[in-house]
Amino acid sequence: MRILHYILGFPPHRTGGLTKYALGLVSSEKALGHDVTILYPGNTTLRSTVSTLRNKGVFNNIRIYQLTNGIPIPLLYGVRTPNDFMQTREIKDFDDFFSTVKPDVFHVHTLMGLPIEFLKMMKEHGVKIVYTTHDYFGLCLRVNFIDTKGVLCENTGALYCSNCCRNALPTWLLRIRNSKKLTPLKRFLR
Repeated sequence: MRILHYILGFPPHRTGGLTKYALGLVSSEKALGHDVTILYPGNTTLRSTVSTLRNKGVFNNIRIYQLTNGIPIPLLYGVRTPNDFMQTREIKDFDDFFSTVKPDVFHVHTLMGLPIEFLKMMKEHGVKIVYTTHDYFGLCLRVNFIDTKGVLCENTGALYCSNCCRNALPTWLLRIRNSKKLTPLKRFLR
């Protein structure tokens, strides 16, 4: 089976449960003889709405591709301007990528950074989509149902969410904050 996984990235830039779980699963699938590829969100520009897919070589004998200029990745910082996360994206190079990878299954491990257009294109090509949630991003803009006071959020609705995210990092800073080039400065940017 040909399986494409979408994860947040690789150590040391991305660490934590999602990354460890997904990489463990990918390694196990590879050991079972499956053709496995990883796609992860990469650097972004401040204004462009054109995403590209780039072959980034191999990680532990598994092909990897980078989705550049995807949707911003908020991690635990929240979303101050939701419209910035709903911009239509053109996915450049999709046909070349698809003809090379030819996935039977697209396993999504997070919605962060992934343009909806990519999901639609996979569906149009008849690819089965599996979603394993490792975070609550689809339901909570701060990803974890913890409000700004550090308390479990039991509220619902746009008013509560906008209040909780009013001090979230601006989108341009999220784009810069999640740049791979800033990994050495990560601890100062929290």
